[in-house]
Amino acid sequence: MSYYCMNKAELKSFIAYKSVGTEVEDRSLRIRIDEAEWWSGELGALAYLFSQLLEKLGKQDGYNCGELITLLYALTDSMNFTLHECDVAFVKFMLRNLRNREIELTDELVELQSHLVRHEYGTLRIGH
Repeated sequence: MSYYCMNKAELKSFIAYKSVGTEVEDRSLRIRIDEAEWWSGELGALAYLFSQLLEKLGKQDGYNCGELITLLYALTDSMNFTLHECDVAFVKFMLRNLRNREIELTDELVELQSHLVRHEYGTLRIGH
């Protein structure tokens, strides 16, 4: 089963699709969403990026952040979706061991989460 962690733009599109039915224009993301809805692939997102989007959306009329939070966390019951928390241990590990200063922190967090889901910790790999 494949795993994909969405970046902020993809997460924004995904939220619009799930909350108000806006069509997903990115064909690759649409395929990944379909796979997750059919439980043949896993789709993930970082709570950190979700909180950034909520901050922006909360300033706009028509968005109920409480409903969006409930919606996103409830998706785990209807599709293969995981909202990953960025706890202190995760951030310390990334900053201490893997920080690549040539790319944005948010992009690096998405990349790191993809490796952790596959249980790849540097040179050590533990599969299921």
